[in-house]
Amino acid sequence: MTVTQETIGRHGWFTLVAGAAIIGIMVLFQSLSAGAVTGVLLVVSGLCAILAGSRETVTVGSTALTWHQLAGLSYALLAPALPLIFLPAVLAGTAATAEIAVFVITTLGGVALAFMGYDLYHGGKHFAIEPVE
Repeated sequence: MTVTQETIGRHGWFTLVAGAAIIGIMVLFQSLSAGAVTGVLLVVSGLCAILAGSRETVTVGSTALTWHQLAGLSYALLAPALPLIFLPAVLAGTAATAEIAVFVITTLGGVALAFMGYDLYHGGKHFAIEPVE
């Protein structure tokens, strides 16, 4: 699979809007819970992806991050976002069977996203990465 800088940037906008919508809904219904944490993770993940899609490097303090490192951070932040929605009910023992199943499935997906983020951050040993030319 090839990951391009342009594709990462497009995904970032979608993730940013989704996260902002979740936060907006949580604020509207005055229900700041695990869903709000998910929204924040999505917003930060989206911002990292947008930066990755538009810049070769970004300097944070004394550290310069390349676009593929930012893309890796984006995926790593995205990894726990969905399982966190279901985690409180699973831990409390109040989750229905369907919620437990979705938690397990999203956790497995999160592991895959975390692996992808790790690989992208470290230069793409398993995923080909291509900058915009």
